[in-house]
Amino acid sequence: MIRRNNRLRRRGYTIIELVVVMAIMVIMAGALVPSLGGLGRSGRLRAGTRGLLGQVRLARELAVSHNTWARVQLDPVEGSSTLQELGADDAQSELEWRDVRRTGAGPLRLPDGVSFARSLAADSAQADELLFAPNGSAEDWFVILEDGAGARLAVQVRGVLGTSRVLAPGEAESFDELARVAEETP
Repeated sequence: MIRRNNRLRRRGYTIIELVVVMAIMVIMAGALVPSLGGLGRSGRLRAGTRGLLGQVRLARELAVSHNTWARVQLDPVEGSSTLQELGADDAQSELEWRDVRRTGAGPLRLPDGVSFARSLAADSAQADELLFAPNGSAEDWFVILEDGAGARLAVQVRGVLGTSRVLAPGEAESFDELARVAEETP
């Protein structure tokens, strides 16, 4: 009978061993927390940029598929953007801008800590608005998004084809030029 108790005792861990392992885990977790904080900020910036890029691409798609004008309007104060198309309720009504209400097309709200730092349009005084023609073309347009730590990403629309992409520092030679122009433009 004594031998059986010794075998049972050898299989488990002592409380001291468990406390030591837990202490090591707490110390390691504490060392990781500061480095993980930046991941949240950069993830929010990327998410906001991807959301805006998706909305811009959807606006172009709507303009072409519905053979109408479509626009993305930025609201820098609220940190949101809205997708609208030009249309009428019936043949007798006047054309007016209407918010697009369908899955994935509602107003976009930027994640906390992310803002529209600057928007630039090649030929327009209304840089907070991107307008797509029924053929899918638009004017050259840039929007710079920034997080609280000063990291930046930009959405670029190339006018003639209406194509859009994300620019990051170091990814495109035009990003530095864009940032310089944005700082100098009133």
